Amino acid sequence: MEPLELSEIIRIAAFDQPLVQSQFYQVTAKEPFIYRSTVGTGNDFTGTVANNANSDWKSMTKLEPSSRTPTTIFQVRWGVQNGMLYRAKFPSAVERFGLDDAPATGYISNLESDYIDMNEEYEFWTQKGIVPQFIAYHNDGTNALSGQACSGLGTVYPRMKFKGFRYQLKELKQTLEKGYKNVILGGVRS
Repeated sequence: MEPLELSEIIRIAAFDQPLVQSQFYQVTAKEPFIYRSTVGTGNDFTGTVANNANSDWKSMTKLEPSSRTPTTIFQVRWGVQNGMLYRAKFPSAVERFGLDDAPATGYISNLESDYIDMNEEYEFWTQKGIVPQFIAYHNDGTNALSGQACSGLGTVYPRMKFKGFRYQLKELKQTLEKGYKNVILGGVRS
C-alpha cells in the first residue's frame, strides 16, 4: 500500500475483527523511520546462528508504537540479508506466509524481500499491543524449509531491516460510506 497522506481518512480493523467493528481515523502527522535489527545481549537477536540451527523467536518491540493516545500506528516493510530464512508471527501468536493446514511452513528469504529492496507484498501494520515476532533459520547448503541454496557460511548473524512510516491519528465519530482506505492491523497487507 502506498504511504498514507496527511488528512487522509482510514478505517482500521484488527487482524481478527470483521470490518464492521472498525473505526474511522484521520491522519494528523506522518514521519518516516528505518530500523535495523541488532545482535548481542539484550538486543533483537542474541548472536550468530550456526549451521542447521535457528534463533529463538524474537519480539520486535521497537516496532510497537509506545502509545495509543493520540493513536499511533506503524506501516512497515521489511527485508532480510541472504543466508537465513525467517518465519514471522503477526500478531505474536499467528504464523504467517504458510498454508492453512501447515502455518509453520511459511518463510521469507532475501529472494522474497531483500534487505535493500524490500517487497511491498510483505508489508504489515502495527499498533500498541500488536508486536511482530521473527525466528531465523540457517542451514549451510540447501535449506530444508525451501530447497533453496543458502549462504555457505558456517555461522550467520540474523540481519533484518524495517522501513516505513509512523502515523498519528485522530478518531472520527462519524461512519463513512466511501472516501477512505482500509488498514488491517496485524495483517500482512491491507
